Amino acid sequence: MSLFTQETPQLGLGTTVGGYKVQYLEPVNLMVSATSTSQSVFIVPNLYVAGGTAVSPSYKLVEVNVVFGTAGGAAAAVTVEHLTGTQASGAGTALLSATIPLTGAANTVLSGVNSTTLTAPQATFAPGDRLGVVLSGTLTGLANCYIQVLLAIA
Repeated sequence: MSLFTQETPQLGLGTTVGGYKVQYLEPVNLMVSATSTSQSVFIVPNLYVAGGTAVSPSYKLVEVNVVFGTAGGAAAAVTVEHLTGTQASGAGTALLSATIPLTGAANTVLSGVNSTTLTAPQATFAPGDRLGVVLSGTLTGLANCYIQVLLAIA
């Protein structure tokens, strides 16, 4: 009998398969338009069950990708932020080294560059922390804008 045939393997955090660590990824996807505002888009859960074991997860940013059908106006851009406690959208810690422009060629996937200057508490999301999306510039005209943020359970 081969592995995984009519079986459901239970993998816990930190499990390795063939020398590779199994990574649990959480995609956060949203659509924004010219009428969108900066907002919280994900709350880190207080409990997560992995391989039958309940854990309090922490998350780390893996990547941010954006694509739009119609570009925004002057200096339209987006970034993501780490929000804690009662911080309002736009008041958190920026997680990218620069904003991602929402201008230029349509239907082109743009990727953000993760900041390398964050300290451990800023770079890791604890239970109850939030992921926010911050929009800036003139969004007039922006349409069919899809943002994907990929988080890894640390």
